Amino acid sequence: VLLINKHEDSSSALAQNDPVNTFENKLNAHDTSGLETTFNFNGSNILYLNDVLLALNNQNWTEEEKPCFDKTVWWLRELKNFTLWAVWDWDAISSEPQGLLFGSRFHLGNYNECMNAPWRTDRPELRTQYCLADISLHRTGDPLKNGISDPYDPYQSALNLIEHVSIFRRPLNQLTWGVCVPAVCHRNSVVRLMGILLAHSHLGAAGLRADVTVPDECQKAGVDTEYDILFYTFILVCSCLIVINIICTVLNRPASSLRGPLTNAFDLRGNARDVLKVKKSGLETLYGIRFLTMSLIVIAHQKVTSLFGLLLIHADLLVDTFFLVSGLLTAFTVTKINVRLNIILSLFLKRYLRLVVAYALVIYYVSAVYPYTGSGPLWHRAVAQDTVQCRKNWWLSLLMLGNYVDTDNMMFTYDFMTNFRGPRQFQITYIKSHTRYAAYLIGFFTGCIIEKYSKDTVKRISQKWAIIGSCVGFTTMMVTQLTGSMVLWREFTAIESALYAAFNRPIWACGAALFTLSCVFGNVPLVNSFLRWYPWVPLSRLSYGVYLVHSVIILRDVSFQYNIL
Repeated sequence: VLLINKHEDSSSALAQNDPVNTFENKLNAHDTSGLETTFNFNGSNILYLNDVLLALNNQNWTEEEKPCFDKTVWWLRELKNFTLWAVWDWDAISSEPQGLLFGSRFHLGNYNECMNAPWRTDRPELRTQYCLADISLHRTGDPLKNGISDPYDPYQSALNLIEHVSIFRRPLNQLTWGVCVPAVCHRNSVVRLMGILLAHSHLGAAGLRADVTVPDECQKAGVDTEYDILFYTFILVCSCLIVINIICTVLNRPASSLRGPLTNAFDLRGNARDVLKVKKSGLETLYGIRFLTMSLIVIAHQKVTSLFGLLLIHADLLVDTFFLVSGLLTAFTVTKINVRLNIILSLFLKRYLRLVVAYALVIYYVSAVYPYTGSGPLWHRAVAQDTVQCRKNWWLSLLMLGNYVDTDNMMFTYDFMTNFRGPRQFQITYIKSHTRYAAYLIGFFTGCIIEKYSKDTVKRISQKWAIIGSCVGFTTMMVTQLTGSMVLWREFTAIESALYAAFNRPIWACGAALFTLSCVFGNVPLVNSFLRWYPWVPLSRLSYGVYLVHSVIILRDVSFQYNIL
């Protein structure tokens, strides 16, 4: 609250009296003439800034912090004079947290205003930096022992609501506050300043104890970006790959004598033909299933908080579809070859190399280039969550062991298939391959059935049974998907929870398998032709690439936001 007296003749009296007593006296006298304005139109003292200056002076500043103290005092004094640069910097700050009781976690101020002052390059003494402070609010007295029956009782203390944990599990006593401060300030000095500003906000009136930390380096305005060696090596490697692709494409002409395995591998024309080619194996319906499943996964990640996202609240089941398809294709391939150890090892090595090359390039990009592709109040914090893990555990990810070793430092949500930070149940039951074998096993048996009977015209089913089978399979999948919200909003017994956890994924996989078998062995009108539509062919072959990069794009979009709850 900014307490400002707008009358010249009372300025000296206000300066001599205690601000709190003056405030209470005016309320008791029902005189609000000196309380309703927030700007010093008539030259009176700004009590709020005077209190902040007094609090700054009462702090024990070290010699290292002295430059920050001097710049901050100068800043606040110039703010009282309404000097442009001082008002500009103060205007970039969210002067006090707002909307905390309604669930607002982030109070970021105006990042661009702080970082892009018109004088940031030619006035180094006015250079600023943007800092993020994490604040945790606690009672100064003993916490409530029995909790509260009604967190929204209007006549209780607001402390009760701040400490209350709602069904959304978002604690109201934790907030992130963005502040624009002089560039000479170290993080411990920023902690002091944030504590003073918080104490002079409406949250300071309740006598809350605040734990303030500035965990990340502040972003300084007017400083050119410095690229590290990893960035330049990524550019060099990608440039070399582009040159190799162009050369091999030119050399791999039919009349060329230099054609060989290397030129074939990097030939752009040949690879494009492979992507567009349809393989007549009887599994053409998988083209549509793969691409549409991948599209739903992307939509679920992007629109999870929308109305449509309610239908995909159990969208993690979609990943089991890929386990099913993977098992199906493995069985379809293995049953056609002589099962010998060297052939099996060669088969899995080829599968591994097909996955790991694209994955390695994405890991390299996130580690080397991704941190330099954006900015914003939360950019460095959000990006560091994945960049640090990529640089630390890249080798675990390339070995496909990230879901078993050092799971607290996984990279992306998709690391689980080829990792998933989050609650403990994800680390125990979701990301482990052995806990997800059911869908793969069902897919493997489905592939064996298809390989054994797909070429036997006698074993094909009628259109009626194909329609019935596809409807039963699709209905089973939808029931499993839509019951996900019931698990979140209902209390279950231990037996009910165990049964659902054990069988919801296998039931989904069985429904998907029945749907696939009905389309392969019979003709489901419209569905078969839709899933075998030719555009799905190249798109399905690109679905793995979409799976790898879509999380990076979504994270970048979220990290770029300047206003977030």
